[in-house]
Amino acid sequence: MYGRSFWPFVAISLVPNVPFFISGYMPWPVALALILVGIVLSFLQSGAFVCGVMGHYASRRVDVIECYSAAWRRVFSLAGVTIVVVLALLASMILWVILIGIPLFFYLLVIWFFANEAIMVEGKGPIAALGRSSDLVRGTWWRVFGIGVVFVLMLAGLSVAGWIPAAIIGFSSPVAGSIVFTAVSVLVAPIYFIGRTLVYLDLRVRKEGYTLEAL
Repeated sequence: MYGRSFWPFVAISLVPNVPFFISGYMPWPVALALILVGIVLSFLQSGAFVCGVMGHYASRRVDVIECYSAAWRRVFSLAGVTIVVVLALLASMILWVILIGIPLFFYLLVIWFFANEAIMVEGKGPIAALGRSSDLVRGTWWRVFGIGVVFVLMLAGLSVAGWIPAAIIGFSSPVAGSIVFTAVSVLVAPIYFIGRTLVYLDLRVRKEGYTLEAL
């Protein structure tokens, strides 16, 4: 997944960042339009990464435009499942005050972790995708949670290591600092998205005997 084949994933990660970056140097009506475009592209980004990983293993070829086109065909499902998950997680965070929300937050985060994969690979709708993800995680919750913790720690370390130089550079040149900050985010994001889809594939192989031929 690394080497030459990693760079298309970097490009997939870059696409949603471009409108946000440009918007900082535009009149506010244009900036608002670019921000809205960036939000839509952010919804599509996760689906595009899933398509890219599956395409890599099926054909060893990752086409950025094809990945976003495939995600666009599922845009309402991707947006819908994102909204449902975010609202549920926000509700559980509110319950943190009485401690109930702490386990609930992490429980929901893990069981719904592969909803986007269910949408892109299996053609599920938003609600069905949540149920499908829950079925895959059932019986392996702690394993998936542990893998997630490792990913979070690794990504946090890489991000901090890159953002500190970006902040230092930003003191003397805000534009250069912003560019470095964006570059770090673009390079780190694929690790998360690729890793998540690989865990999804691993669960299907272990539980359902999923094969490359089926892929």
